[in-house]
Amino acid sequence: MPDIPDFDLSKATTPVAPAKPSVLEASSLDELDLDNELVTHYNRASRMVEALEFESDIPANQKAQAMNTLTTILQQIIKIRTDLYNAEYLKKIEQILLKTLKALPVDVQQEFMEEYEQSLRSAS
Repeated sequence: MPDIPDFDLSKATTPVAPAKPSVLEASSLDELDLDNELVTHYNRASRMVEALEFESDIPANQKAQAMNTLTTILQQIIKIRTDLYNAEYLKKIEQILLKTLKALPVDVQQEFMEEYEQSLRSAS
């Protein structure tokens, strides 16, 4: 008969879910806070990578996958921040353009708006 090791089940721990969720569940995409979700996932992934870093029984490829996940989350955060910056910058340019346009004579304003609308239609 093979020698089967005894396991001390009294020391075994099972993961316990938090008493209440740390993040409110969204019922629609409009309620989803992407910045908060990305930060939450980044923090969880970061803690996981730190926990796995010195575990010798975890294969290197799984540690690499955890690092890749962390990197992907950071890339998404950078992309969202860049998109937000670009949108704010374009909004500022548009405000300056409108302010400058209002200083011009009405006939020039109308001619500009006609050309602008035609350019927008042809760009679509």
